[in-house]
Amino acid sequence: MKSNDFVKYLTIQLVERIDNPKQKSKETAKKQTESFSSHWFGLIPFSLKMVMKSSKKHKQV
Repeated sequence: MKSNDFVKYLTIQLVERIDNPKQKSKETAKKQTESFSSHWFGLIPFSLKMVMKSSKKHKQV
């Protein structure tokens, strides 16, 4: 009886994974989202941050 339950459980899990492959791709897409500033303004905020950091380093030296 236990082996039948195990096979039934495996079958259910397999069917659920086959039916819902998009769920995992949605989760990974959420994790790889861009920051707010780069999403709305592109690379301009990033480049300004780099310029500010480099100018601060040159002033300290």
